[in-house]
Formats: sequence, C-alpha cells, structure tokens
Amino acid sequence: FRWMRALAAVDFILCALTIPVSLAKGGYGTPSFATGYYYAHFGWSLSIGSQIVSYYLMVWFAYDRYLAVCRHQHYHRSQRRETFIYRMAGTIVGIMLLYLPTMLKGGTCCKEFHDNGYCKWWKEKDGYHLDDATHIYKAYAWIREVISRLIPAVLITYFYVMITLRVRELRAVQEDNHGAISTSRRNKERRLQILLMWIVICFYVYNTPVTIYYLVFLDDTLYAENKHMGIHEFGAISNMIQMIGNVSNFVLYFWLNPDFRRTLFELLEKCGCSHRYQFEPTLHNTIAVTQTGLTSREITNRPITEPENDHSDSGFDPEHICDHGKKTNCICRDGGTGQSTSKINTLNNRTK
Repeated sequence: FRWMRALAAVDFILCALTIPVSLAKGGYGTPSFATGYYYAHFGWSLSIGSQIVSYYLMVWFAYDRYLAVCRHQHYHRSQRRETFIYRMAGTIVGIMLLYLPTMLKGGTCCKEFHDNGYCKWWKEKDGYHLDDATHIYKAYAWIREVISRLIPAVLITYFYVMITLRVRELRAVQEDNHGAISTSRRNKERRLQILLMWIVICFYVYNTPVTIYYLVFLDDTLYAENKHMGIHEFGAISNMIQMIGNVSNFVLYFWLNPDFRRTLFELLEKCGCSHRYQFEPTLHNTIAVTQTGLTSREITNRPITEPENDHSDSGFDPEHICDHGKKTNCICRDGGTGQSTSKINTLNNRTK
C-alpha cells in the first residue's frame, strides 16, 4: 500500500497548490509583484504537475498489480523499498523536467498604475498562454499534454484489462483442475472485475474533458473573443471535473472492496499506536491479488473448497488455516506438485 499512501499525500499537496491558484484566477490581478511572479512561473505549473504525478502513481500502482497477476516472476523484485523510492524520485523529477519550460515561459506585467507612477495591480501570464509562443513551444506544449494525459490513460487501461483477462483465465484453469468454484469465490472475482472496470471508466470520465480542452483548444488566442467564451467555460468545468476525479478511486476502493477497508483501518491503527500490529492479508481472495503479494502461480495452486460459512467480508477465512504439525482435514499444497498432504498421508498409510 505504499503507492496508495503516496497517492493520498500527492492529492493533498495538489489541493493545497490548487486552492490559491483558483482564488487568484477569480480576480483580475495581484497587488504585489512577488505574488504575480509566483502565479506566473509556479502557480498552475506546480498544481497541474502534481496532478500528473498522481496520474503516474496510479500507473505504478496498476503496474504492480499487473506484475502480481500476469508476471509473477518479476513481482517480488518490484516490491523492494529501494525500487519504490527510485520510481517515486524518477516520477517527480521527470514531471518537473517536463514542466520546466512551462515555468520558464511565464511572466508578469503591470495592469494598472498609481498616480505616482508605481504599479497598483500586476497581471501574470503563465506558460499556458500561447499568444506570443513560437511554433517550437506550441509543439512542446502539445507533446507535454500527450505525455501528461494520454499516456497514463492508455497504460492504466492496458494493465487493468490484462488483469481482468488473466483472472478469468485462472478461473477457467481452476474449474478444469478442481471442479466448480465456490459462490463466495465467484462473488469476490465479480467484485474485482467491477472495481477495475469502474476505475477505468471514472478515469476517462473525469479526465477526457480536460484532455480535449488542452489538446484541441490549447491555443487560447484563437478563442479569446467574447463569442468564444463557451470554450473558456468548458475549460473551467473540465478542470473542476478533473479535481473531483482525484477522490474517485479512493471512494471506489473503500465502498467496493472490504479488504481495502480492513487494511486502511489497520494502517490507521498503526499510525495511532506505538506498538506494531501484525496484519495477515486475506490471500485466498481474488480481489487481494490486486493488492497483496499473491501471484498467479499461487492462485492456480490453491484449493477452492467451499467453507462451511462464508467469511468473505470478515477478514477471517478458515480456508487459510492449515497446521502442518497436526493431522487436519484441510488441504495443503505440497511443494506445488498438485497433490495435497492429506492425500499423500492416506497413500502412505495404505502402503504400510
């Protein structure tokens, strides 16, 4: 859950950076040169840059789930702490370099003078204004928006579609090897597919309008007249929808996934207490495939017997408990050979 904690922190920073910019855009200027300089060079660049960082954190999160399900041989290596740090640092530095020309292009000018000749109001012009931009800068601005908005959408869609297809494939393998799948297991898989589908749908719903605005109507000099005010209104609405989308994934996880709720409460308990809790994630849960270290190889080697009671939403699953030191009736896989220890013990007794 490192990526989810990082995503929550970035979204908080995004809100902190966007609120003052939105308030400044509600007026016509700033009373001081320092304030105008900040909004011209860093205001929208930092705000939108943090938004793009959150997009790529979602991409990394989806990529880890993709490795766990589809490329399990590479998953454990990707869970090292240094790998997480390198990815975070690379993402932040890469986005800063991507938006560096946008920061440098900004500028301020005096909008209204006092009678004594001093400037009364300063007007900022950030790097998103293309009225005096060269063709090279306009090409850079278009490439910037493609990297910022289209590429994350394509990657997230690809990873989640592949996860869904792989889960269905693993279910077919289990049905061939073990027979019918339990009702609770089917419900968990259905919940996973609904969750992934809504994550992709919401990502497109919240980000498609702002992507169209920045890619199609990026050159605002063509729509500066009053007759084109609808374009500016569309831009404002699309930016607002984009901001609302920052919380959509958290709401989806919290409402649709009981495992995420349990883990979130565990994290809150760890933050509020000095001692460390030992948390055992529900591994025999197909939804947990997209959250824990469970890989596709472990899925195909696990039994699918139906428990007496359905504990799918309780955090306790009797199918997990198997004491190798005692004689029990539960089935435990022995070295991935496809035979259970209970069957092996029966064969040994008959041989004796």
